Amino acid sequence: MVKMIFISILLMYVSVFDVYAESGVVHVNPSVGYIKFDGDSELKSKVLPVIGVEYMLSDTYGVSVSFTRKDIDVRDVKGDASVSLYYFDGLYYLPRDKHWHPYLVAGVGHRRVKLNFANQGPDFSSNETDTQLHFGGGVRYDTNNEFTLRSEVRVLQNLHNDGTDALLTLGISRVFGV
Repeated sequence: MVKMIFISILLMYVSVFDVYAESGVVHVNPSVGYIKFDGDSELKSKVLPVIGVEYMLSDTYGVSVSFTRKDIDVRDVKGDASVSLYYFDGLYYLPRDKHWHPYLVAGVGHRRVKLNFANQGPDFSSNETDTQLHFGGGVRYDTNNEFTLRSEVRVLQNLHNDGTDALLTLGISRVFGV
């Protein structure tokens, strides 16, 4: 099912790209994020860095890829976890105000968790991977032609373990191709 969703998004991107190829604006989005893991998760909530690149297909549509990685503490266990998130999103921009540009976001991602348990032996570790569906919304504030401030909140639905995480990001974007 995840492969089918990814292929559908990719086909949508390819079909829309030819129509709006003249837009070509690229945003580089460094952000600070706060991830809140599902209540049943053994992972503690954490502040983490997020980097993304967004390509504007038109004034209304965009696509983006993002990445984050951070060491996170594990509850009730002497050890930690290395969490990596990779995701590909489609963005739909709502009508804009003078400086405010709200948008909706949906996509698919991959979460990789490498657990290191100190109390299980010197070299005990475990890897968990999960496919995630993402949806949420955000807003850009245009400060000038080169920079925008960006805030976003999204829900990350894990497909294999039925957990639901949340991610809030705040950042600044550098605009290229204007």
